[in-house]
This record gives sequence, C-alpha cells and structure tokens, in this order.
Amino acid sequence: FYKFEEILNSWEAIFGKDQIHPKIFHRSEFPEGDIKYDFLKTIRVNSKEFKEVPDVQIKINAEAQFFLEKINPFLPPVINERPNPFRANIANLVSRKRQGKGLLPSRNEVENFFQLFQAENKRIKDKWFPEKDILFDVSFDHYPNQQQSFDNEDWTFVFEIFAELWTTQQKKINALKKEIESLKNLNSSSRKN
Repeated sequence: FYKFEEILNSWEAIFGKDQIHPKIFHRSEFPEGDIKYDFLKTIRVNSKEFKEVPDVQIKINAEAQFFLEKINPFLPPVINERPNPFRANIANLVSRKRQGKGLLPSRNEVENFFQLFQAENKRIKDKWFPEKDILFDVSFDHYPNQQQSFDNEDWTFVFEIFAELWTTQQKKINALKKEIESLKNLNSSSRKN
C-alpha cells in the first residue's frame, strides 16, 4: 500500500515514464488546496462548470476503532485482494454511529514507520520530483508521546451494532420470503386458470 516506488515502476513499465505524471497527495500541493481543482486542471476542464460540494471526511472514535479492530479477523475488509462481500456495510454503520476523535499511534511508532520508506522515498524524489528538496514535508508534532489505549468495558456499542446489522438482514430476508410467497401464489393461480 505504501510502496509508491513499486507502484510507479509498474505503471512506467506499461505506459513509459513520459506518460506518468505522479503528484504528491497533500493539500499544499493542490491548486486552492483542493484535489478536485487539481484533477480538473490536470485534465484541462474549467472548474467553474461544476457545482461545489463540501469535503466529507468521517473520523471514528476510539470505540469504533476498537470494534473494527476486533471484528476484522472474523470479517476482514478484503479477501483475495477484493472487498469482502460478507462485510457489507459494517464500517459505514460503525462510522455513522461513533464519529469523533480516535486513538493515534505514538510519535515514536509513526517516526519508525516513516523511516521504513526513507530510502525508497529518496529514490522517488530523485527520479520523479528532482525539483523538490524532500518528497514529503512531514510533521509528527500532533502524535502523542505515549501509546494511547482504549480501556472501555462497556460493550453496549457492540450489541447496538450487532442488533442493527441483524435487523437489516432480517428485513431483507423477510422481504425475500414475501416475494417468494407472492410468486408461489401467482404461479399457483396461473396453473388453475
């Protein structure tokens, strides 16, 4: 997921370096700080022809993070590199129910993770962004110094999510049963005629 060099190399192998125009995904890199304007400018379309829509970014709280972390081993988001069809709308439901500020990894963990990609990022900068001094201008200041944890013993949320998922599925099953019964009745009456 974070192996940008591998991604760029595979695209380059197919389309050629001259056809690849990577960009840094950060507000400071976009015209007017907006990816929509950047995309429209790139494809040479006048942005004034489009209706402005607000940015929507839902953040989930610690309870939702905990729930998704615990359910992922049983209902992984992805199976065989494809979205898990049995997962359905769990993440959407959880994010609707529990919005807020979630837990962050510690500053040390984030810095160590970032270091894993420093050599690769330098090669990307040298090859694709030679005009830049550094590829990513990153600040770790907003990460906590200590590991955060979720210590809530209230499982009400889990049962609330389970009940809503169960109810939604049961409604679908009941609707299908009615539809089948209706088709049976229709078929039965057409045979009598």
